[in-house]
Amino acid sequence: MANTNSTATVKVSRKTIMSAMLDAEVEALILATIQANDAEVTQEVLHDALIKWQGALNKGNKSTVGTNDAFIESDVVPFVLSAGEPVTAKQVNDAVVHAEKTNKASAMLRRAVTLGLLSRDRVRKNASYEYAEPGYDWETHIREYDDAMAERATARIAKARNNRGTEEIAPTEEVD
Repeated sequence: MANTNSTATVKVSRKTIMSAMLDAEVEALILATIQANDAEVTQEVLHDALIKWQGALNKGNKSTVGTNDAFIESDVVPFVLSAGEPVTAKQVNDAVVHAEKTNKASAMLRRAVTLGLLSRDRVRKNASYEYAEPGYDWETHIREYDDAMAERATARIAKARNNRGTEEIAPTEEVD
């Protein structure tokens, strides 16, 4: 069933807005407003200005993809491979990247996975992915992790039961 909520917001792109502004009626209204303020602007000049403005708004952003590839290949990937076990972005940040937050290290690790230099688990553990060499056996790693977590939970429950003591608490007597 389609969303028929009347309070839903609709996004309008700059391109759509600009194409509407280039419409002849809107252009004529803008020109009339400009000329009302004693400016000597012709319709051709306004049309050219609007087309240049639309071009500037629709210009693609400069991409930063690939700017850190050399650093990833020379420093990040060797650190992950030398660890011998899966590592997190925090570990890479602390050892190699030294950024204030782990976002940059995480982005570099994702890029390394895209380049095929590393592999990543498909399950997030503790709000972080883990990365290892390509072809790493993630199924075994996840099974071992799950078993370790189950063992920790069992130990925690046993400790809690032990802390309660072995004494049986007598039922309370009803008072008349």
